Amino acid sequence: MEKFDMKQNKIRYLLILLMCTNILLLQMGCQNRKEIENVSNELYMDLAVNVGNGLPIDTLPPLIIPKDVQFYRGDTITIESLVEIIDVSPVTTYLLDENGKEQERIYFEEEQTVTIKAVDTFGNVSCLEIFLQPTLKRKDIPLERNFASFHQFPFENMEYVSGDTYAYIKNSYKKIQWVNEFYPGEAEFEEEYKLKYKQLLDGEISIIYHEKTYFIDEYLSLDKDYSPEEIFDGDRGLDGRKHYCLYFFDADADGKQELIVQEMPGRQALIFKYIPESDAAIIWEGYWSGHEHPMGSRIIGGYWESQEFWWRLLDENGKTEIAIQFFDGFFYNHGEDFYMVSIPVYADIDETTIPDSVKREGYYNEMYDCVCYHVTEQQYQELTDVFFEEYRITSDKLEEMSCSYEELFGE
Repeated sequence: MEKFDMKQNKIRYLLILLMCTNILLLQMGCQNRKEIENVSNELYMDLAVNVGNGLPIDTLPPLIIPKDVQFYRGDTITIESLVEIIDVSPVTTYLLDENGKEQERIYFEEEQTVTIKAVDTFGNVSCLEIFLQPTLKRKDIPLERNFASFHQFPFENMEYVSGDTYAYIKNSYKKIQWVNEFYPGEAEFEEEYKLKYKQLLDGEISIIYHEKTYFIDEYLSLDKDYSPEEIFDGDRGLDGRKHYCLYFFDADADGKQELIVQEMPGRQALIFKYIPESDAAIIWEGYWSGHEHPMGSRIIGGYWESQEFWWRLLDENGKTEIAIQFFDGFFYNHGEDFYMVSIPVYADIDETTIPDSVKREGYYNEMYDCVCYHVTEQQYQELTDVFFEEYRITSDKLEEMSCSYEELFGE
């Protein structure tokens, strides 16, 4: 008959008691992982001292308890954010990515499987695989109307907005001033600022961007074999090298002039603002397509492939103050026209001001962080005709305002 070992059974009893104590700590509100570990370690050392004759032998692996949490794209994931770990001895933990590589933290973008590995003092190992799927950000939009991109929209089954929601959208568009004047700036600054922008293009004063200093040839990767007159000549740029045109007006409506430098033919552009205090220029704002351009001071409009359109009102620092997007979704809808619009988004007004009844009719596109509403072709035209007309007019106006280095500064 096997001899009954009172001491060994006492150890087992105390180990089970300690495990139960840890579970109770969780249930009683001891939710901080470090707090649980500290209490566990103290009980463990008491157990080791009281039992005597060395440490008790633990054959149970750590218990890994997943947390009921949601993650969004852009979140940082750590072991602490994913699980609670319980054991009678100190535990070493590892966060392994889907390739099995150990990570301190994971920057979460797409769905993936991660593994939590826990090893206690006695070498007992536990592993738990967790499948992570990003939660869509707009909880105020019904889950069945949340999508990662336009490509996922169920175009054939999308509902048109109700009359009340269309009336709300239409009223919000009536408040928009789609176009502004191209303010020339105050005459007293004109010659001084022209001189400073000439020095900028000549490489005599610098550009400050994200606390770093550049000169124009560095920032635009210009060919040093050509003079500023040859580079900023307004040419269409069909000879295989970079050409730029210039615009000189008060882009931020503060009374002082800015310089827009646009790559030809009709490509990205940068709006430079001279700062007297540092005798340097900053990049006040930019636009990144030949189909995007100012619609007056502090307003930029644009489109892509005659399908996606946007309009932005900027504040005095070049940050977006109001934004609108609208879409003719034929590209996504197998060549069939499909019209959607957004409600104007204000930087300083929480979207919770939009009635829930309206938001419930929207479709969220996470890629653009935009809530869109399905409207008829007639409704779409009624909402956007002013934009398209003003966009055409300002495009013609900019053609007249475009100039070369020699035209702006003289020979």
